[in-house]
Amino acid sequence: MYDFNIIYALNSKLKPLLVDYFQCNYFEVRAKVETNNMQDDISEGGYLPLFQIPQSRESIFSKITSIDKLDEVKKEVSDLLETFKDDLIDYVMRVEKQLDENNLETFDILINLLKNREKKLNTKIRKFKIEDSWKVAKIQEEFLSAIYKNLADIIYSFIRPIEVGLKENSSYEEVLKLLNRFISDLGIYTKDFQAGDKLSDKDDGFVEYQECGNCDTTDSTKKDVIKQVLSYPYLINKDDVILSGKIFVWRVKNG
Repeated sequence: MYDFNIIYALNSKLKPLLVDYFQCNYFEVRAKVETNNMQDDISEGGYLPLFQIPQSRESIFSKITSIDKLDEVKKEVSDLLETFKDDLIDYVMRVEKQLDENNLETFDILINLLKNREKKLNTKIRKFKIEDSWKVAKIQEEFLSAIYKNLADIIYSFIRPIEVGLKENSSYEEVLKLLNRFISDLGIYTKDFQAGDKLSDKDDGFVEYQECGNCDTTDSTKKDVIKQVLSYPYLINKDDVILSGKIFVWRVKNG
């Protein structure tokens, strides 16, 4: 019988040696755990906090203080996405020999997806025009409005493959770091809902309530209380929603 505690201890010592001293890529293959609930998500595996992005900087759109600055911000948004794409390609090239066929295929799909989304976003940016009557605040608002669906699409398209991949292989952690850096550089952040939080009316705009097969309860104190957070909402500026979060909420039934 193998003593997995010894194996894990060796891994914890081996990883910093490979990464820091030999500059190698290191990731672990994780055992698959079967669950009875098809909706069980990364929050059950403890990976959800990896998706948290603090509100640490101003929105990139707040840099638009003049027409000249608009052109600079347009370029900066395009450059940030290009950097994300190039870094993702570079990472996959470095680890491709260590990936199995399924994971490599997923990474290739994400790269091609990102290339496609980059073209669409750049087209939107290029076509965006302002009207003479617009003030600075209006320009900021309209530019965000013009491209927010493209940004939401990029985030959404990456979240689910990363969620699934994290359960099986730690190589997805680096992909998530690249995604988070791109998002954070734009000034996008996540709102940190937790299981047990009681929702108010103002929270409705941040989350989507998902169908849940085991959320019924007779405990009246759980009315409007989150049972499980599946994904965080992504926000910008003063809580403007880029992408809604997904949650399970307790349903109080009469005993």
